[in-house]
Amino acid sequence: MFNRLTPATECDHVVPKVQGGTDDEGNLQAICADCRKAKTEREAAEGQGRRLRPSFGEDGWPIGPE
Repeated sequence: MFNRLTPATECDHVVPKVQGGTDDEGNLQAICADCRKAKTEREAAEGQGRRLRPSFGEDGWPIGPE
């Protein structure tokens, strides 16, 4: 799913607002819809104490299962 180039169509918070992120430009990134959905699902799972794979690096790009 993540081994393809897809145009970024959405704006995403690098650090979610519920975790103290802001709307500052430095905390926003362009991301495709599939990656944003996966990132949001991962963040929700982590908020509930669960962990989904794949995870994402600090730069917001997905990284493979550990």
